[in-house]
Amino acid sequence: MQADEGEDGGGPHPVWVRPAPRHGGTVVGRLLAGPLAPALAALRRGLAAQEGRLTLFAPLLLGWGIAHYFSLRTEPGLATTLFWALAAGAAGAGLLRWRPAGPALWLAAALVLPPTGMLLAKLRTEAVSAPRLARETGTVELSGRILGLARESPGSVKLLLAPRAIEGLAPEALPARIRLTVRGTPERLEALTSGAEITGLARLMPPSPPVAPGAYDFARAAWFDRIGGLGFTLGVPRVVEPAVPDRTGPALWLAGLREGIARRIAAALPEAPATPG
Repeated sequence: MQADEGEDGGGPHPVWVRPAPRHGGTVVGRLLAGPLAPALAALRRGLAAQEGRLTLFAPLLLGWGIAHYFSLRTEPGLATTLFWALAAGAAGAGLLRWRPAGPALWLAAALVLPPTGMLLAKLRTEAVSAPRLARETGTVELSGRILGLARESPGSVKLLLAPRAIEGLAPEALPARIRLTVRGTPERLEALTSGAEITGLARLMPPSPPVAPGAYDFARAAWFDRIGGLGFTLGVPRVVEPAVPDRTGPALWLAGLREGIARRIAAALPEAPATPG
């Protein structure tokens, strides 16, 4: 409180003056003014040096959220992931409204982008969701269209097949894609081309999980490729309808073009020398 002379020439009137805020009496204030002061100053200088470069760090923050999603031991629900992303977005928007530049901008990005990365990963997981085989099928008859193939050797090819029917499976339980290994003579394998409809016998199994903790997870990779099963055929499948270029679509046309180029390159290469036994 301070004294001030009145306008009517009377005695002094009391005037209340609001004291300046002091943080030294609180635990947080003592930390900010004491041990944390050098670190905060260095952080401010670092953020000032990176001014205008937030877009370069945005992919890292998004990737952090995506990596966290794949490190979870249990699959989070879509509603839960969406809730946390919206909550983080609201917090970031409030922070930017309070202070739209400087360290607050970086803090808002750190709040918003990792949960957004988790949400993007979850949405991608849901978008590629497709049935998978639950167990080995034994020997079954199947039919489907070849989506692509890779020739491993003159007597072996790997097919990516969109199944039309698999013995013992209902139509709604069919995987979107299966990967098959086919072995036979080069002459019979030559008839297998992208876009062709085939039928034959095969043994199928679900995509295999990692063989050890932290090892390559083929089942996860197969999920995002929409591959719900893999196996091998018993003999070379029979082509029931060859590929028709006008009906295959651009993807299968491109796959057929790549296969033709690969065959011409393989035919021009010299045969590999026999390995001495």
